[in-house]
Amino acid sequence: MGQVKIGTNPGNVNNNAILELESNNKGLLLPRIADVDMRAMLNPPNGLTVFNTTDNTIYFRSNAGWTRLSTTTQCAFYAALTTNQAIANYTFTSLFPYVEYYDQGSNFEPSTGNFTARDAGVYHFEISVVVPPHVDNTAYGVETFINGDLSSQKFQIAPSFGVAFNSSLLFSFDVQLNTNDIYNFQFLQRTGATMNVQGAGSVEPTYFSGFKVF
Repeated sequence: MGQVKIGTNPGNVNNNAILELESNNKGLLLPRIADVDMRAMLNPPNGLTVFNTTDNTIYFRSNAGWTRLSTTTQCAFYAALTTNQAIANYTFTSLFPYVEYYDQGSNFEPSTGNFTARDAGVYHFEISVVVPPHVDNTAYGVETFINGDLSSQKFQIAPSFGVAFNSSLLFSFDVQLNTNDIYNFQFLQRTGATMNVQGAGSVEPTYFSGFKVF
């Protein structure tokens, strides 16, 4: 079988290589294409590798999908609702904007409350909504969405902790996401009147957090 070596020492080819590159001051320049063009390829074979100019990352084709070679080993974020937000009775409402305390991987957009998965995998999310004093056994709920489609719903019947205390309602979700999936949520309250969820100016603000499990 023929072998090819390009660069320094062209006559000394590694026995295991069909193509070998060697240089002290040059590198391999992969095809550079935009994300929309990469995903428009017709039947790309497994193993095909390109440099995606949209997010400046190398992708390779595997199992009929594109896999991102990320330089970030972890993905995690924690963000608090910026200000108190009025929520109408019995209406699912998106909560935003947020102030970020950290965002490893730059996956969270605080102005919209959207999380974008840069890599396929399982993600864990926590949503803690802080509500003012309320009547005993009030119902609250969260709906989560992937790319605008309903993913899951969870509800709580929250007891009252007295007229002087806020309540923190914790909702957690484990979700399988694909590369570039957008994940967000909406909150529902049934107190019978408009109420404010607590923002970053409160002792304990409403927060949205998450990380990639694997």
